[in-house]
Amino acid sequence: MVFRKNDGKQVGIIPSSGNANTIKTYTIIDQHIDFTLSNYSYELWQTDIDGRTAKIGETAVSIAQKEPLSISCYPNPTRDILNVEIPENNEITEMVLIDALGKEVFYEKIEKNHNSLIQINIKQLNPGIYTLRINEFGHKVIKQ
Repeated sequence: MVFRKNDGKQVGIIPSSGNANTIKTYTIIDQHIDFTLSNYSYELWQTDIDGRTAKIGETAVSIAQKEPLSISCYPNPTRDILNVEIPENNEITEMVLIDALGKEVFYEKIEKNHNSLIQINIKQLNPGIYTLRINEFGHKVIKQ
């Protein structure tokens, strides 16, 4: 069992691969990280076959804080092409344009380190207010 010491919550249970004479490596991903915090501590507990539980390890993890993604969208308003300018060496994974009713009207999966200018053809869209959601690895940026 893995526990996050910051709040005492269980992160998960990692099933054993049985007895072994070699070192085994186990991996678990904490799906509930608060990125406003920069340090986390975890405890590893083991339950033996006889039901006894004991703490067998502890580790600290530091999370590097990223600078917010700086993007520009222009012209705004526009009727035909929306230019989205993003910094080079980004980790953007996708872009989604959403209408006022919450419907996705444009979706594009972005390759890592995509060009710094992306053009979205919006000629076919009805006039209105749209939200552009840009998902970067581990973060979301929203522009209206």
